[in-house]
Order: sequence, then C-alpha cells, then structure tokens
Amino acid sequence: MASFPLEHYLKWLRRECRFEPETFMIDCSDTEALGINKAFSDRPICILYCYWHLWQAWEKQITAKVHLMVYSKSCIF
Repeated sequence: MASFPLEHYLKWLRRECRFEPETFMIDCSDTEALGINKAFSDRPICILYCYWHLWQAWEKQITAKVHLMVYSKSCIF
C-alpha cells in the first residue's frame, strides 16, 4: 500500500518525538491523506489542501476532459 511509508514515519514521530500536530497541509494526494489519517486514527486531524495544488489539479483535469472547438467563418469576396 502506497500510504504505508508515510503512516509508518508519522507513527514513529508520534512515538519517539511526541509529535502531535492538529493540522497538516498537503498537495492533492489521496495517498498522503490516507497515511495521515491512519497514523492519527485515534483522534481528529485537520488536513488542508494547498490551494495552488488544487488549482493545478483542477486545471489539468479540465483541460484533459473539456475540448473547446473554435469555429471561424471565412468570407470570400
């Protein structure tokens, strides 16, 4: 599972360094969100998504799925 390395690292930080954040900011990664939620499954954690990464992902998906066709009319005199 792709989220395991992050989950394992965060659990280690909690155990060894008493790392107990309330909030994380990440890019648009479901894998990161899953790893964070699994590492902190015993309490609520706030995950914020970076606006720039959200915009980038949104724009990429829109341009991949929506194709605008531009028609031009030529006039012959």
